Amino acid sequence: MLQINKTRLRRLWQALVIVICVTTVMVLFVYSNDLNNRNYKMLHDQTEDIARLFLRQMAVSAVSAMADEDTDTLDLLVNNLQEEPLILDATVYNAEGLMVANSSLAMPLDQLTG
Repeated sequence: MLQINKTRLRRLWQALVIVICVTTVMVLFVYSNDLNNRNYKMLHDQTEDIARLFLRQMAVSAVSAMADEDTDTLDLLVNNLQEEPLILDATVYNAEGLMVANSSLAMPLDQLTG
């Protein structure tokens, strides 16, 4: 019969515990990384949805001024929009892509997009 002394059995047990602990820590790192990535994706999706909703609301506000070609109202709208701290620039374009009104502190598109 195979004889294993107590010190070898104890060392084997310690090695097994260390392997289990290291594996558990690695699994926790992988899980936390995955959770972090999912949170960033959810935040990105929510931000995009809110931006689209905000844009739709502003478009509804600008429809009557665009129909009447009232540039003063459009200028007031874009300047009020730019007063918001999270909005860098506000510009209104017509259906052909021509700029109709832009905010007083408008930045060039190349500067905004990098």
